[in-house]
Amino acid sequence: MARLIKTLFVLSIGSWCSLLVAQQLTAQQSVPLPGDKVRIADFGLGDQVSSATDLVGPEDGSAGRNRDSLVHRLQCWIDGDESCSSADPNDPRVREIRRFLAQGPLDRHGVVIIHFPDQSRIEVRLERVSDLAPNDWDQRVYDPVVLPGTARVPGE
Repeated sequence: MARLIKTLFVLSIGSWCSLLVAQQLTAQQSVPLPGDKVRIADFGLGDQVSSATDLVGPEDGSAGRNRDSLVHRLQCWIDGDESCSSADPNDPRVREIRRFLAQGPLDRHGVVIIHFPDQSRIEVRLERVSDLAPNDWDQRVYDPVVLPGTARVPGE
């Protein structure tokens, strides 16, 4: 009888652990945003960054500077800061991203796929900030992170 109870106890602990691992894996997945294409020209960077391959490289080189520019312009675009972005704050793509950041699942990040004139593309993850202070209204709720490993050129 004791062996049976011990066996059942070990099996139940194992199933709980596998359930927790499965929850963590689904929590780490990202949600693609938005449905319509987002182009590099939407950020006014078409002349500076003409291909997704321009974003792949070391942090201290031109690729790092290009990633910083893209992150800055994407934040301006989403936040509706007209001083650094020419995008329409009522653009349905921007509204979809804002809706996700405000109402989407808190355990998931969003992904914006940026398209380039040469048909290449790259993903930018919108990581949720986990330590939000309830009284700090100027604090960002997300951090854009360019994912160089997701750069794709035509034919890939």
